[in-house]
Amino acid sequence: MRKGAVLILLVAAVAAPAVALAAAADWSPLSISDGRGKVTLRGRGTVIGRIDRGTITVTDLTPLDTSEPLTFNCDDETFRGSATVCTGDHLRFRMIGGAWRIAISGVGIDISAAVSRGWVTMDGDTKRPGVYSVEGVDCRTQAALCAPVPTEEKTIMLAPATS
Repeated sequence: MRKGAVLILLVAAVAAPAVALAAAADWSPLSISDGRGKVTLRGRGTVIGRIDRGTITVTDLTPLDTSEPLTFNCDDETFRGSATVCTGDHLRFRMIGGAWRIAISGVGIDISAAVSRGWVTMDGDTKRPGVYSVEGVDCRTQAALCAPVPTEEKTIMLAPATS
């Protein structure tokens, strides 16, 4: 009986990473590099980013979960309920898990996101809007494969690829 229980636990231990890898395919990628203007991102998943100069407003839409939005290098940081407003130069932010809304306004916007569902609204500067991709391309290293950030407000739904 013990050998059977050990075998079942061993099979479960091997199967767990396979299930996790399959679940990882249920993410929609987003990459923005050297953006200028406004970007609003709302979704569930993981987002990391930086901005050379401007304002980041992060609203935690699931404040009772264990994930906490993080902002770094704020010259001025204000808290408004479940929202954090961070202003300054060389800002960084990170949201891992949970649901959130991130509104960014400024220059030098770099974002990498893996979103299970959500949307992004972009409104780029007319002279140097930056580039973006929702196709899994890293725009910081492969900018030629990315599209220019729209210079008129445009919303794109982010959803996992279907096979």
